[in-house]
Amino acid sequence: MKRNYINNAIYAIIILCILKVNICLANQKSDGEISLNDSGRKIEDHYTKQLLNLHDELKQKIPSESEATGPALKQFLASDNLDPKLVKFVILEKATPRALAEFGQLEKGYFSLLESLFNDPKLMRQMLVADGARAKRMGRKGYGPPQYGKAMEIYSKIQDSCKNASAGIFQRLALAISLEHAVPVVQTNPAEDTNAPDTVDPVKRYHHYKKAYLDGELDPTFKNLSTWDLRMVVNGDEPDETLAWGREMLRNYRPDHIYNENFGWRYVAIVGSDVKYGSGDVKYDRPELQKYQNILMNGGVCGRRAFIGRFILRAFGVPTTARPSRGHAALAHWTPGGWCVNLGGGWGAGWTSTQYDKDVDFLASSQARNNPEAYLQVKRAQWIGDVMGEDRVYGENSKIDPKFWNAIALQRQREIIKELKGAIAIINQSDPNKQNPEAQKDIKHLQAIIDSKGRVITTGSFFESWAIKLTILSGMGLNGVSQLKNYAIGNL
Repeated sequence: MKRNYINNAIYAIIILCILKVNICLANQKSDGEISLNDSGRKIEDHYTKQLLNLHDELKQKIPSESEATGPALKQFLASDNLDPKLVKFVILEKATPRALAEFGQLEKGYFSLLESLFNDPKLMRQMLVADGARAKRMGRKGYGPPQYGKAMEIYSKIQDSCKNASAGIFQRLALAISLEHAVPVVQTNPAEDTNAPDTVDPVKRYHHYKKAYLDGELDPTFKNLSTWDLRMVVNGDEPDETLAWGREMLRNYRPDHIYNENFGWRYVAIVGSDVKYGSGDVKYDRPELQKYQNILMNGGVCGRRAFIGRFILRAFGVPTTARPSRGHAALAHWTPGGWCVNLGGGWGAGWTSTQYDKDVDFLASSQARNNPEAYLQVKRAQWIGDVMGEDRVYGENSKIDPKFWNAIALQRQREIIKELKGAIAIINQSDPNKQNPEAQKDIKHLQAIIDSKGRVITTGSFFESWAIKLTILSGMGLNGVSQLKNYAIGNL
C-alpha cells in the first residue's frame, strides 16, 4: 500500500511537470522565442502571407532544371528583374515571420522600420550581397534567425545622427555596422573598469571610424572598401578609445610599420617586432590596461599574437578575420592585391569563423567579389536555391553537397575567378612578400651581405648579424629589408 502511494505520488509529480513544460512551450516555443501579443500575431500573419505569395509567384518564374542551361541560364542570371521579389523572399524566409513579429511588437515604430526595409529593394539587396544580418548563436554550432529588425534599428539611428550616412563610404560603413552589430558585440574592457559598457555601442563606433577617416588616421584604401569588407573592420571587441590608442601608439612608436610599402605586413608587422613570443610574462597583465595593451606589454603565444595583429589592422581600417588551423591561431587580412595570411600556414591550412568555414572558400568569395556586377549572379543563384528549398552551400569544400542552383552558384563563382586574371594565383600565396615584384631582388642582395648562417660577410663589423635577423624576423617585410640593405651598403 505504501509503495503504491509513493508510486502514485511520483506519477502525479511527473504529470504536473509535463503540464508545466507544455504550458511553457506554448508561450515560448524555442530558445529565445517570446510570446506574441495581438499586435505581434497580426505582424506574423502579415509576413507569413507575403512569404507564401512570393514563394508561389517566384516558383512560376524560375526556369526548370532542364531549361536552365546554356545561353538561357546566362541571360536569366544576368537579369535583375526578379531581384526585388527574390531579396524580399530571402529576408522573410531567413528572418522568419515569427522572429520579425517578435521584434515588430516590442516598441512603437519597430513595425515601420521593418516595412521601410521591405519597401527598399536596393537596401535589401545590398544587405544580402554583404551576407545579411548577424544571427544569434543557439547552442554550440546552431544559429537563430538573422536579426534584420535590430539591424534596421541601428541603421536608422545612424542615419538620424549623421546627414552623410546615406551615400558613399559613410553609407557602406553605416550598413556594415548595422549588419555586424545586429547581435551585440561584447566589449572587452580593462578588468578594473567595472562601469564600462558590456557591449560596443554601434552608433558611437560609426562616428569613431567616420572621424578617424576624416582626420586622415585610417589607411588610404579605407574609402574604397565594400560593405562586406567593412564588416571585418568594425566588429572588434575593443572599446573605441583603445582603437584610437592603437593608432597613436603605432604612429609614435613604430611609424615604419605604417609606411611599409608591402601591404601584406603593413601595421601587423608590430606582432613580430614588438610582441614578445612566450607566455611567461602574461601573469603580469595589469587590470587597468585593456587586453591589447597588455599583449603589447607582456607578449604571448599564437592566440594573443593573432589577436593583437587583428586589432591593429582594425584600428587602421583594414579588414581582417581569424584564420585558425589545428593547434594554431593565425589571421587573414585584406590587401589591394587580395587577402593574405599572417602568422600561420598558407591558404588551405585552416578555416575561418565566417559562414564560409574553410579558408579557401572564404578566399574564393573574396576573389569573385572583385567583379561586383558578375558576383550578383552568384548571389542570385543562391537566392533562387532558397526559393526552391535547397540548403545553402557557401563553398566547394562544404560538408553539404550542393543541389542544382547552389551548384550553379559555385560554378559561376569559379568562372568569375578565372575571368579575373591572376586572381587564382593568390590562393597559394601565404607569404605577403610575394606580392611585391622587388622581393627577389632584395633577398638576393641580402644574400650578398650575409652568409647562410646569418653572419655578415662584408666589411663594416659594426653591422651585427643579429640586426639583420631581427629586421627579417620582425615581419617588417620588404620595406624593412630594403632599409636595412641601404643602411648596410651606406656604411660599408
